[in-house]
Amino acid sequence: MPRASGSRLPEICLGAASLALAAFVFFETSGYDSIAALAPELFAGILAVCGLLLFVPQAGRKASDFVLRQQILPAAIALGIGLVILAVEPAGFELPAFILFIVIARLLGDPLSIRLVVTAIVFTAAIRLVFGVLLGVPLPSITG
Repeated sequence: MPRASGSRLPEICLGAASLALAAFVFFETSGYDSIAALAPELFAGILAVCGLLLFVPQAGRKASDFVLRQQILPAAIALGIGLVILAVEPAGFELPAFILFIVIARLLGDPLSIRLVVTAIVFTAAIRLVFGVLLGVPLPSITG
């Protein structure tokens, strides 16, 4: 059952905000060295694609199954990112990022499983590797 156009307003607003944020990052990094701009521009590109995908209506979904999740998901993700930013200094990067990954996956409907935990560990380690080793940008660590 296709959703009514009025119920798509949060998705459209989130898509527009994502595109605006991606454009802002591209504008801000335009004067950076190409190596320094690589990571922010990559993340901005991913954010832009996700923003564009929010404009595409999804037919055949049961609206009642997703209404609450769609309403709380953007706010929960924003709150989670804010909490990670606050928790990074005292707890380091790994634990808050790992917890955020698990919480977002659960909000998206993924069941808690060993596969989810392993995936969260791998992605957290990959972010540490990309920033710490490849880009030379140290992330906060609990060990100092």
